Amino acid sequence: MVSGLDPHLSVKALEIQVPRIAKMRNIEETELLRLIENHIESPLLGFLGPEKVHVLELNIALDKMAGKKGVEDVK
Repeated sequence: MVSGLDPHLSVKALEIQVPRIAKMRNIEETELLRLIENHIESPLLGFLGPEKVHVLELNIALDKMAGKKGVEDVK
């Protein structure tokens, strides 16, 4: 997932990518949608701006699901 300099993507932008990401990650689309839903951040003050997802946090969660080691796991 690519978002340029901003670490966030809108929920809609991620939903459009679900089929491609699920195929690449070898997971069910419904499982990915559930994970996205669990990582949605509310707008500032509850109404300023769209709901968004922090892409790095989502990728870390996807890696943990796949059992990959991250930087924090390397000794």
